[in-house]
Amino acid sequence: METVCFGSFCLDPVRGSLLRDGQPILMTPKAFMVLHHLLRHPEKLVTKDELLHAVWPRVCVGDGVVKVCIGEIRRALGDPSQQPRFIETVHCRGYRFIGNITDGAQATVRSGRVWQVHFGNPSPAGNMGLQDCSAAPALGRDKELERLDAYLARAFQGVPQVVLIKGEAGIGKTTLIESFLNRAMATETAFVAQGRCFGHCIDTEAYFSVIEALHSLCRGPKGDRAHELLRQWAPTWAMQLATVVDSQHVPSELNSTARQRMPREFAAYVEALMAEQPLVLVLEDLHWSDYATADLISYLTHLRSSAPFIIIGSYRCYELLQKTHPLKMLLRELKARRACNELSLGGLDGTVAQKFVSSHLPDSPATVKLSRMLHEKTEGNPLYKCWTTGSRKACSMYLTKKGISTNYYTTCG
Repeated sequence: METVCFGSFCLDPVRGSLLRDGQPILMTPKAFMVLHHLLRHPEKLVTKDELLHAVWPRVCVGDGVVKVCIGEIRRALGDPSQQPRFIETVHCRGYRFIGNITDGAQATVRSGRVWQVHFGNPSPAGNMGLQDCSAAPALGRDKELERLDAYLARAFQGVPQVVLIKGEAGIGKTTLIESFLNRAMATETAFVAQGRCFGHCIDTEAYFSVIEALHSLCRGPKGDRAHELLRQWAPTWAMQLATVVDSQHVPSELNSTARQRMPREFAAYVEALMAEQPLVLVLEDLHWSDYATADLISYLTHLRSSAPFIIIGSYRCYELLQKTHPLKMLLRELKARRACNELSLGGLDGTVAQKFVSSHLPDSPATVKLSRMLHEKTEGNPLYKCWTTGSRKACSMYLTKKGISTNYYTTCG
């Protein structure tokens, strides 16, 4: 299926991307696959059973996962269920794509800078999942980056590392990880797999973040080799990646493989990868992890002591209130065995805020006061883009009052 467009959206199944006016939209892999399947059958009623068979082959899940994915798609497209423009709900039966599909020749691709589109947790408003890989390192996180560099060096020397980054929402965990990977992979060669846990899938789909990480690995620069090794060493996992690995390459006698074999298969796959290059496995938002994912991480920490790999995870501390939370139990075990390193992120100090404001505005006493005001307002939380967009009107009024032109400020946010 070639790129198809509908409304202001374009779906490219080859690149695995959904664009709105040329801008990538963040979407989880399963939701992308559901939308892709509906687009392949426009104006046709697609039953829930058909979607389960197409998107979750040989996986025992309830039809609730379909409803979750449809909800995510509606948010991404801005398509309310009461007055749909694209996806019509047929009560108790399934869904129908009712949008007007056009040729995909008008799809645009951003050029100039290097951009990466990551599958992950979409924002409520369906904002694009765009990350600028040429951006400067995370402001005020030099010490944390140095620690991550040290852990990576140990891992590449054959000492396995597990690093768990904790902090409140918006504190900069993802930014830190992206900055670390961008600068580390500029000088090192490794297999890199990135995944993210998703709150709606805790009870509906095991290994969600790990499967997403395999998606990113198999779509990466070394994807062909990753495909080959996945089919050879982890056929059960290969079955989960219907859009990446052709199920025809999976022997039929393995279709009934018990889920209990998956940790052992994954460990064998990791060993096969590491025989060629080190492995960097990133799993974000582990506070939404399921028991299977937590058990798999624990299983991997028991690999041979000379394994060149590093697992980097992130989580929010306040989400671990339940005593039986899978991540809480995993942390207890890893700490008892001294098998993990924790990196805690706190708020940034005022000097970082001043550097950020100074890099966007002309230096003056007013901008110094503005940086202090912003720092006090956010309490050191480094969501600087919120500072320059959500507070634009207030900041512009403040600068205008001080006799400073806001033209440059308006364009730089």
